[in-house]
Amino acid sequence: MTNTSDMELKIIEAAIAAIEKHGIQGATVRRIAEEAGVNVAAINYYFRSKDQLMERVMETTLKNAFETGRIAQGWMLTGVRGVGKTTTARILARALNYEIPGQ
Repeated sequence: MTNTSDMELKIIEAAIAAIEKHGIQGATVRRIAEEAGVNVAAINYYFRSKDQLMERVMETTLKNAFETGRIAQGWMLTGVRGVGKTTTARILARALNYEIPGQ
């Protein structure tokens, strides 16, 4: 994960909250901006698109899940061709099957 500024983190947290309230389709950039207390231009500046913001939301969610040891029992990855479903599945599989040497 790249270095995350305070503003990026604020927007990511707002996006997660918007998804929880309205679902993926209902979590529009405008709603996320309102939730974060920023304007739409700030989201475009930091993430360039809603798709890139959603990638960071997924990355943050997975990172937090692994750090806390709270991994869901199943994942359904959807999307059009070329969005990273297989790559995400491989990363999850490697992370879930990783063993720390000596433990």
